[in-house]
Amino acid sequence: MRVRSTHRRPPPSCKAANETVAPAAAFPAWIRQFAVLSQDPLQSLILYAHNHAVPQVASKRTERLEAISQIIGAEPIDCQETLVDRLAAMGFAVTQSSVSRDLRDLQVGKVRGRYVITKLESPPVADILSASTAGPNLIVLRTPIGAASMVAVRIDQADIPQIIGTIAGDDTIFIATENECSQRVALGRLGVKEHV
Repeated sequence: MRVRSTHRRPPPSCKAANETVAPAAAFPAWIRQFAVLSQDPLQSLILYAHNHAVPQVASKRTERLEAISQIIGAEPIDCQETLVDRLAAMGFAVTQSSVSRDLRDLQVGKVRGRYVITKLESPPVADILSASTAGPNLIVLRTPIGAASMVAVRIDQADIPQIIGTIAGDDTIFIATENECSQRVALGRLGVKEHV
């Protein structure tokens, strides 16, 4: 059996007779800094966290992106779960969805069953084995087996205005152009010569 106390606490807005208000110096500097903006301590905490903790999160993300680049460069990674496990072993608490966003931001693609960073500064001429045209609007490129997807992504990243779009298979890429003139310019920008 529970015994109820007959003593009731005063509501938060009422002060007990022996309560004193702490001087402003007793509060941490960050609360005093925001006291002008808000009398609510919770609001002060939110403002402080927003102004001071965000750069730390950004630097953690930068460190995580660097770690992902190192992991992908050092060993064959075939699924995001493996990458999440490797990052956890390095002290990064991440979810599969955040790793997925990181892979997209790093411009990582899957080639021959493993993740590779596809962003390069120049067009992927070395991976193009042959080029031919099919009519005035189509360029057909041949690549090593399994490399077409990576090459197509790099062509898209080159942002060549004459190229409308790319479609990649395993070792073949179709490039759509607006007309024959655009087709010739695109071949030149890719740095390949048409094989007849």
